[in-house]
Amino acid sequence: MTRPHRISAGRRRRRARWRAAYLVLVAMPWVPARGDETPLRLAAPPPARALVAYLLTRFTLKTGRRAVLSAPTTRAHLQVTRAAAGIPAFRGPGGDWFLTAPPGARHDNADRFVNWLRGTGGRNAIAAFRGQGGVVFRPP
Repeated sequence: MTRPHRISAGRRRRRARWRAAYLVLVAMPWVPARGDETPLRLAAPPPARALVAYLLTRFTLKTGRRAVLSAPTTRAHLQVTRAAAGIPAFRGPGGDWFLTAPPGARHDNADRFVNWLRGTGGRNAIAAFRGQGGVVFRPP
């Protein structure tokens, strides 16, 4: 008569760890990645659209946070406006431009974008931009 195969306690623990690691690897594709989050949407009128698109691209490259330019008529998390309300964003044709957040629009990366824009990276990006026809924008 053969003896039943006995597994040591250490071997059982190792097998349990491998099973747990396998389950984690199998379940990973269903866990949303950080890059799958909703992008920050920023609306801008035509005179500033090219600059804002440039800034959003630089912001995405520097921080790894997704940000997109949306149409002025769609609901956005931040808006660029000429009205003297909000945070000064940049100076350009016709005067100063400001960033405002519409009521009820909240996004985790909105504050991060504002801080980046007011910091050295954002100021350098504004100064480096050259629009069509030589339109120049400056930091506030």
